[in-house]
Amino acid sequence: MVGFTAAAELHTRASKIGAFVESVCLGASVLDAMLRVGLVLNYQLRTRTSEIPIELILQEPSDAAISEREIYKRSQAAGLIDQGLFDHLNELYNDRNRVIHRYIISRITTAEVLNIAIAYEAAIGKVAPIVTGLEQEQIVSGVGMTTAGPDCDRPFLEQFAEEKHTKQLAEKLRGS
Repeated sequence: MVGFTAAAELHTRASKIGAFVESVCLGASVLDAMLRVGLVLNYQLRTRTSEIPIELILQEPSDAAISEREIYKRSQAAGLIDQGLFDHLNELYNDRNRVIHRYIISRITTAEVLNIAIAYEAAIGKVAPIVTGLEQEQIVSGVGMTTAGPDCDRPFLEQFAEEKHTKQLAEKLRGS
């Protein structure tokens, strides 16, 4: 969750300053993280436990990687996303690869990169209510890791992300 919070903060920053390539990369990461959280919440609801499938949220260097495309497949299989959103996420991932791996050697334009960043924002907007719905379902059913509590304010989230950024770098990122 620390990494998720830090990535979301960096994604917001990249979008605000017009760092389109960074926004695409981080948008893909945030989307992947959201779906991973959704899979965990869904698993907990199905199994009626608070158990967390650790392979979804932590990958050590020696662990087998679970790719973003695999997370999309698992999300569709679990019923979190439909075929249309699954197809869209795969197209976005192809676009992400063009941005990261072929920006210099292809005819992709910076305007296209901006449009891909915007498309990631829209996809995040489609996935967020799915995760929120699973959180609400956990609260209502009393199953899983989600509990009702006070809303978190920005300073709390920034402090939470500092574990990933380090305090000194976080201050530079935020212009403090």
